[in-house]
Amino acid sequence: MTDTFQKEIPRARINISLELDTDGASQKSELPLKMLVIGDYSNGQNSQDLAERERVTINKNNIEQVLKDIAPKASFQVANKIKGDGDINVNLQFDSFKSFDPEQVAAQVPELNKMMAMR
Repeated sequence: MTDTFQKEIPRARINISLELDTDGASQKSELPLKMLVIGDYSNGQNSQDLAERERVTINKNNIEQVLKDIAPKASFQVANKIKGDGDINVNLQFDSFKSFDPEQVAAQVPELNKMMAMR
């Protein structure tokens, strides 16, 4: 897919209203809010060039399925503030919108999950 997205005009669902004041004349104008997010969200699973990948349109009706299909992951280390020494390896997986809830994130980190169980 080498075509550009710049000329494509998606249907706007959110409009920004502006009141312009030019040379003493007031004019109201509406600008559509359009957002294009580009990135490698396959976590290295897709070897195809980013420009060649198929575009995915996300809306309120399909966001759960898109997250399930893409299954974004994050792996990193954080300082162990629970024991006060060393680091904790954190491996997070997000397969639904609910996966971003703080309780769901904490459940994926064993040290935090133990603390939640004691609560």
